[in-house]
Amino acid sequence: MPATPEAKLRRIVWITTPMFLAVIYYPTLRWLVNAWLGSPYYSHGFLIPPISAALAWRLARAARASAPEQPSRALGLIVLSIGLAAYLIALWRRAYLVSAATLIASLAGVTLFLAGRKALRRQLFPIAFLSAMIPLPWLEQGAPILARWAAEASGWAAKGVGIDVAITGAQVELPGAAFVVGAPCSGVNSLAALLTLATLCAYLVRGPLPSRIALPALALPIALLANLIRLTVMIALAAWVSADVALGFYHDWSGLLLFALAVGGLILIGKALRCDGMRSGLGD
Repeated sequence: MPATPEAKLRRIVWITTPMFLAVIYYPTLRWLVNAWLGSPYYSHGFLIPPISAALAWRLARAARASAPEQPSRALGLIVLSIGLAAYLIALWRRAYLVSAATLIASLAGVTLFLAGRKALRRQLFPIAFLSAMIPLPWLEQGAPILARWAAEASGWAAKGVGIDVAITGAQVELPGAAFVVGAPCSGVNSLAALLTLATLCAYLVRGPLPSRIALPALALPIALLANLIRLTVMIALAAWVSADVALGFYHDWSGLLLFALAVGGLILIGKALRCDGMRSGLGD
């Protein structure tokens, strides 16, 4: 059945509106891309917009069979106006973190204006999930603290298996080697990615609501434990094999091991919490 002129117009509006917002938000979007490229903690930021777009498209497609909804024109304009006004003020003050956050409000206003309140409730997660692409300064600020904790914890773990090791702050000293646990090795980069993945899983998996809420909350201890194992193995390799192996090949590739351990831990805990299947419909 051919689309009606009204349906064609609605489709054009849905396509052009994101392009319109992209032009307005170009300075902030450029800042986001530079932040993703320059930060080891948010390189996964490139994946967030396409994931959100795919979820939004699937939810909108699932809603086509239901009765048409009444758009909330007035409320949508109010929310969009507030979002754009806050964006312009933040842009003027060069507060890019705030300006990026206003994009979520602007998208909510557009959804209200074009599709109504029910559509916004349905699209709430894809829109809110975009917040995971915004670099949070407290992650980078907390990296040195986590680095010192990781050095001390892995040092005590190494002592537990008989390795002669001394810890001074974030510095690890062995009889034949010494190295510093830097911010990139603090586990913060895996924490940011794992928290994003856990949040997405909590939305997609089937299981009790408290268990699904627990998944993002458990991302921090899982990431810290995985990083503790990674650093302890590095100390063991430096003591029992050679510092070159520990600080060379293993150090370069153990980031993948860390994330694999963390994801595996998240899966196991999810199964223990009875989150063991995918939801049959995203609108459930």
